[in-house]
Amino acid sequence: MTATDPNETFRQEARELLESLEQSLLDLDQNPEDRDLVDTAFRALHTLKGSGAMFGFDEVADFVHDFETAFDQVRKGKADIGPKLISIALAAKDHVTKLIAEPGVGRTPHQRMSLL
Repeated sequence: MTATDPNETFRQEARELLESLEQSLLDLDQNPEDRDLVDTAFRALHTLKGSGAMFGFDEVADFVHDFETAFDQVRKGKADIGPKLISIALAAKDHVTKLIAEPGVGRTPHQRMSLL
């Protein structure tokens, strides 16, 4: 029996979540009023944040926390989905992909992201 690498398990799950997130963002760009798409994006971010923290990908969890907060604001009706938010969110998704592929190459500890 071969032991499964926990980091690879996380990376595989993260790839699937990021694919779901990207599709949700692209669909939201065409249909910004679709609350189900907002919820799908939020759930992907929430799961990615929690899994990242659980598997020791702290940079991912910290970065995604801000990303998730922006979508929570949208869910609560305090922010709107628009082309600018979609563009920034897609760039943030790409950054998360890089943080997962190259841990430690991310950002300084106090650098924060503002999506809103």
